[in-house]
Amino acid sequence: MEHADVGRRILEARMTKGLNQTQLAQALGIDRPALVRIEKGERRVTALELLDIAGELGRRVEWFLTPRASAIVRHRGTDPEDLAAVRPIDVEFETLSGDVALLEELGRLQLDDRPTVLARPGTSAEAEELGLRIRALAGVEDGPVSDLVGVGQRLGLSAFSLDLGRVDADAASMVQGGHGIALINGSSAVGVGRRRLALAHELAHFMVDDQYQTDFRVDARAEADRHENRMDRAARAVLLPEEALRSAWEEARGFGLRGAAVRTGSRFRVDMTTLAGRLGELGLVDGAESDAVREVRTRRADIVELNLHVPHDLEGTSLPPAFTRAVIGAYDAGHHHRACARAHEGPLRRRRLRPQARARPGCPVGRRVVTWVVDTGPLSHFAKAGWLGVLKMLAPEHRIMIPDVVDAELGRGAAQQPGLSSSPV
Repeated sequence: MEHADVGRRILEARMTKGLNQTQLAQALGIDRPALVRIEKGERRVTALELLDIAGELGRRVEWFLTPRASAIVRHRGTDPEDLAAVRPIDVEFETLSGDVALLEELGRLQLDDRPTVLARPGTSAEAEELGLRIRALAGVEDGPVSDLVGVGQRLGLSAFSLDLGRVDADAASMVQGGHGIALINGSSAVGVGRRRLALAHELAHFMVDDQYQTDFRVDARAEADRHENRMDRAARAVLLPEEALRSAWEEARGFGLRGAAVRTGSRFRVDMTTLAGRLGELGLVDGAESDAVREVRTRRADIVELNLHVPHDLEGTSLPPAFTRAVIGAYDAGHHHRACARAHEGPLRRRRLRPQARARPGCPVGRRVVTWVVDTGPLSHFAKAGWLGVLKMLAPEHRIMIPDVVDAELGRGAAQQPGLSSSPV
């Protein structure tokens, strides 16, 4: 990348962080005019300056040296006002898409391509048909979808989740080559039914080739535009197919409206807002009953009395198995050295970090290398789930040497859980 490209990336990260030039310059210990020239591409940024900038703005060094995907450019634009409006989910999603692209470049990750592109629905009936086509293409039989992540994977959409907090968007998705990536807000404040609806919604976007989407509240009836309404309708058709829902609802009606809602919602793993909307659009309840279903809350007593299954789909940090295997395979093959080297291409390719420089993720300092797969790349998502969670996700046939930077964490966890060891797995 040229100096001007790096400067634009610094500008973007600064605007996203909500800092003005004076604030960032003071934090870096440089003059504001120097920062202005860096952002305009008129002054070369040194390696150590970029390390400090990355730390202040909460980004990986590699991010400043990697061009944005074209779909992201089209979605965000390039004006400062557009950059200032970027949400945390967009930042995480761009990092994630870069991780996927790098693993593909290294030949460690092979994702299934989308089997076909479906027509954008122009009516509610066409949205209903879209949901049925998605189920048919994924080979889902009539009834509840127990493995929605697997359905997306078969159709070429890899689903990830991260805890982004209550106030951020529900989901984002992007078409990347012949396949796609979806990031779901795994916050516990976003119930499992809403998370599943969000993934089904992004799957519908993906199948009609919507290049980049950020959805702040799926199923927000009064706020969504017509296309979003149709994507919601398709998502509900994926999760609650008409014939199966009619049968289940008629079977459960003998337990009263509330009892029927609790049983049916649990069976199909949807939240009450989704269930109420679906029952209403299929004419199975009237307006007053739909509103009543929307207010139903499943209680702990219901779970115990009815022996209900409590799902945890897409909660917290979750990763597709293929992605997990690719990360471990890349580390096993020593590709972390290549990934780290990539962070020094372009304007920094001739500069070496001095041993006394502060360690930053993904960059070697002296003899110690903090690898991208541990601190800055795909395994940073593992870290958010806890290192013991990493071990549980690894296939038994994978044998890796645990880096020193992780070993202490594993040691502490193993002390609490004697069945686990911090030795090579």
